[in-house]
Amino acid sequence: MALLAAISAVGALLTILIWWYLHVPSNMPKNIPTIPFYVSSIAQFVDLGQDKIYDRWLREPLEKYGAVKFFVASQWNVLCARPEYINGLLRNDDVFVKSGNCEKIPYSVNARFLGNNIISAHGETWKLYSSIMKAGIQRRIADTGKLVKRSRQLVDSLLRAQEAVKGGSGVEPDPLLQRYAIYVAGDNFFHTDFETLEFDIATRLGKLQTAIRGHIFAPLFFSFPILDKYPNIFRNRKRAFSDVKKYEDILYEIALRPRCQSTLVNDDSKGSNTTSEERQVIDDLKDALTRGKINETQFRANVKIVFLAGHEDVQHLLSSALYVLGTRTDVQQKLRTEIQNTSITAPTPETLENMSYLSATLFELLRLYPPISQLTNRKTTFTPAVLGNDIVIPPNTYVGWTAFGVHTNKSVWGEDAREFVPERWGATVETIRNKFRRENARGAFIPFNAFSRKCLGQGFALLQMKVVLFELVRRCEWMLDTESGMQITRVGLGSSSSSS
Repeated sequence: MALLAAISAVGALLTILIWWYLHVPSNMPKNIPTIPFYVSSIAQFVDLGQDKIYDRWLREPLEKYGAVKFFVASQWNVLCARPEYINGLLRNDDVFVKSGNCEKIPYSVNARFLGNNIISAHGETWKLYSSIMKAGIQRRIADTGKLVKRSRQLVDSLLRAQEAVKGGSGVEPDPLLQRYAIYVAGDNFFHTDFETLEFDIATRLGKLQTAIRGHIFAPLFFSFPILDKYPNIFRNRKRAFSDVKKYEDILYEIALRPRCQSTLVNDDSKGSNTTSEERQVIDDLKDALTRGKINETQFRANVKIVFLAGHEDVQHLLSSALYVLGTRTDVQQKLRTEIQNTSITAPTPETLENMSYLSATLFELLRLYPPISQLTNRKTTFTPAVLGNDIVIPPNTYVGWTAFGVHTNKSVWGEDAREFVPERWGATVETIRNKFRRENARGAFIPFNAFSRKCLGQGFALLQMKVVLFELVRRCEWMLDTESGMQITRVGLGSSSSSS
């Protein structure tokens, strides 16, 4: 009897603890629905894509109410999908302050992986990071030579991979896309040619990054990151933290390597040995570390986020582009016609800026396949905040947005909101640009965030994607192989079949 009583007592205690952990706090807004707590991690247990999960559990309540209560990272948050709510959230930095995982779940693998960086920081810390890094990230790219070279290298690799397979099967492009994206990030943000580094560093970083993502999104620990506090109990968390440390140390060592002296030009106004045109963001970070403006922890965190954001988002978007254009060969051919009409093989920024269908196709890719489809990294301060005119959010509550949700809302984008239609953006470059700005300003199109905290790398990412799409479509035709990746062939139309 005593044993049964003890078991009953333990069971009751566990029930109370689970209820306390999962119950919706009484001060959360009552006029928006609550999504079941398991939805945020259900993809880890069942074979459902994020779009299917959104359609099944989130679309109807979010489109009806504009916001819901949503459980993620061990707590209840408010998730928004209505343009006016997203606009208010992103516009009002002092009401909804940036707060990343290093503050939200500081003990977690995710927090250790990303650290306190320019994306998640707020207040004076963000101003400091921005003053150091903004110029290097947003520097004007007048010569696309490096980007064209890496794009041609990618296409060569894809074609070789296709020629190597037997039986007409397709190829799996993602490993090649990852390598390409890392090389571009090295060329443009790190003054580093990752292709020439010893021990195939790019591949090693890619494998570690994949492993770390697996650690972060492991079902139990993604839903309950508080368990990361106990690596001695959950031994696989020791491996997770170890992989993060290895990844960070590799990037730190690369970041601190001296550059080849033959390329340096003294610039006293910058206090360094590079001209302002040559300077990349890594130069500014190293200078800030040397001068004591930031400490080593801050340096490491921002090196990691530059590397991650500098390659991962483009890699994912390019993978989506291959998929979409492999299924929509009509769009691929229309884009090819525009490219061939330029009669050039090495596009300049000016050439790319004046290609209307290329711009429309890229914006439509970003609409349906935003690299970051959902993010919860804003927090109310010590006072309640009001979203719209009627949703009162209690103090210290995290608030997020879903780009996929607002980008595919029929009341915002029309009945064909789920369809890939580049023509929706307009027929001229000016019309397309104006629509992009208008939809971004009202919170309906947010692939790069908006307002004062919009992505500093937006301009570079758009240019990089235009260059690589130009080269891919110019030299290749491809279709989706439902059995095994992509089927890629050389274009056989005049100069387009050239590998130059």
